[in-house]
Amino acid sequence: MRRSILGVLVLTIVVVGAGGQSACDRDDDDDVPIDGSRSDPPIHEVLCDPLGSPGGQGCNVGQKCAWVVVTETPDHVGVIRCVPDGVVTLGGACTVGSPGETSGFDDCQAGGVCVDGVCKDTCGFGGAGYEACAAGLSCTRYGGLWANGDDAPLYGACNPTCNPVAQLLADGSSCGVGQGCYLLTSATTSTAVCAGAGTVGHGVAITGQAFANSCLPGHQPRRASPSSMTIECGALCAPADVFVTDPADAEAGPRPTPRPAGQVTNFDAEGGRAPFTCASKGAAPPSDPTLGESCRYWWSRELFNDLSPYSNTVGWCFAHTRFSFDSDGDMTPDTPFPRCAALSSADKVPPLDNPPGDDARDFWCKSLPAMLTTSIAQVKRSLAAREPRLDRLGQRP
Repeated sequence: MRRSILGVLVLTIVVVGAGGQSACDRDDDDDVPIDGSRSDPPIHEVLCDPLGSPGGQGCNVGQKCAWVVVTETPDHVGVIRCVPDGVVTLGGACTVGSPGETSGFDDCQAGGVCVDGVCKDTCGFGGAGYEACAAGLSCTRYGGLWANGDDAPLYGACNPTCNPVAQLLADGSSCGVGQGCYLLTSATTSTAVCAGAGTVGHGVAITGQAFANSCLPGHQPRRASPSSMTIECGALCAPADVFVTDPADAEAGPRPTPRPAGQVTNFDAEGGRAPFTCASKGAAPPSDPTLGESCRYWWSRELFNDLSPYSNTVGWCFAHTRFSFDSDGDMTPDTPFPRCAALSSADKVPPLDNPPGDDARDFWCKSLPAMLTTSIAQVKRSLAAREPRLDRLGQRP
């Protein structure tokens, strides 16, 4: 979306290095240190706005406000500054120059940004109308774009929204060759968009930094075990409410084997609803005592209270046999994690809540009604709080 720069607060970025002067560069006495000396090369204070309309971004005629990659070694470092405008329109094939203040920018027209070799619409995360993407698209953060290191990206790129379990767009089509549908979860919401596909499969460790799209389509990064910081890929699945129907039939603590299927709601869906099951991606069945995995609701990986469109519609394959939970409230996991088919809607698994909770819901085995989001016992969700919070994508060569 585009807006006029007039009347809008623009961002100040400090850039170190030489380069051609423009309307968004300033070199005056403010650049002189208090000891009277001048830096060499000079420091320029850059004022420009990539969300402004073409010609209204605070740059000279024939320029645009862009992300410029200054260096890639030893660290990936970029700046926001005015550069010559590009010629490639949205949706066109684009390229990015070699790192450098006068070369490390793309050839997209003003308002576009080159991602995975395609010019995409630039967007923002402030919630204003001019920052939003068009209908059917969502503003997406990328690592190394519009921010450095772990800083939150100031802007994003618009990508089509999709169903991460079925891997389909709203019209039933796929994301396209070399693309997949990936979930991103921020501090306030979850979204799913088409992005360049990763290559790491279920249960395989991710080398280097983990992004939301590091894995094969239909998978998301997850913590490999409670004893290491290794991040691996785990399949997504179609969740269903799974719990013991008679509260009196549920014992306190985990059960090595669940009750017969007739006493468990959706017994066969503990590993996900066909065809989107954990087993279909190579996971062991929930009953496996050492390798078992079950399909748990995505809301368990969302720390915000409100529900997202994916909270109750997406499941993730959780290797429950590897993990323990905190049963006495001392913030230390000490009891093997229970299977969904061993839990009821009563509160029999310690620590007990007051008023009584719902064990099946507290262990992510049931969908979450919006009116109950704030009543979930945080101590029983402490494990999920340590899962990777992936809010950005990685670019694909």
